[in-house]
Amino acid sequence: MGYTTLKRWVISGIAGLMITAVSNAFVLDWESVDWAGGATNQTFYNVDGSGMDVSISLAITGAAWAQWNGQNQPDDNRRLGGDGGPGQTGEGFDSFGNPSDEALHLHMNAARRDYDGYVEVVISFSRAVTGLSFDLFDIDNGGATQNTSTFEDVIADIGGSLNSVDVDPATVDYDSGSIDRVVDPTRGDEYRGTYWAPDSEDVVLGLSWDEQVVDTVTFRYYAGNFSQRNPGDQGISISDISFASAVPEPGTVAGGALLLVGLAAGEFHRRRRANGASVS
Repeated sequence: MGYTTLKRWVISGIAGLMITAVSNAFVLDWESVDWAGGATNQTFYNVDGSGMDVSISLAITGAAWAQWNGQNQPDDNRRLGGDGGPGQTGEGFDSFGNPSDEALHLHMNAARRDYDGYVEVVISFSRAVTGLSFDLFDIDNGGATQNTSTFEDVIADIGGSLNSVDVDPATVDYDSGSIDRVVDPTRGDEYRGTYWAPDSEDVVLGLSWDEQVVDTVTFRYYAGNFSQRNPGDQGISISDISFASAVPEPGTVAGGALLLVGLAAGEFHRRRRANGASVS
């Protein structure tokens, strides 16, 4: 193999390693990690072997955490799919008898309606990521008429940033038959549940920052203005969180750079020898 051919092969290999480092997809899987019941801040280290840490902060305002199934909230005890099914029992299976997935459940009791009660969710990464996506389940309401519903789930103030600088808005996927989108001058796009869907796997709002590079994303979960004055308990669930590294592993970059410097130096000396010049 000629030197130039070898050099090209090594450079291509380095580029391939760097691309792989950028494009590998990882998942914070609620089946694989544990949220301490009642905790409002938690960091998960080296998630899915990514070398990255994921921190989640839940700040509640104008409301109190409520229990769900006897468990202190928030917790990852909620399973998407409900309880039981044909030939199966328990929370490990959905209503069709298929295995169901754990999710991070946020169950609150807001003292007032009109957006006074809410949970602010902040998800941050130890390194920049891209392709970030997750779903919010059970975005619904109490099923009554306007201003008399027992509760109304509203998702708003959706944002993302890199080094504290805002990035383009998230892509939001939803069924307009079950979720209304309303633009508010202060909260931005609001997504409001329009009917009662007691199964936690129903009424899905998908959030994704597909092409954007971010290190932090956030949203607020509100008790909307279609609720009673004292809305009572209401809850949503956060699915597994998917993401990819937006930058190569530090070792990949450093190793690749050193190898390229060595190749450049070798090529320089080879050409000097070929021209009869001293290389010392």
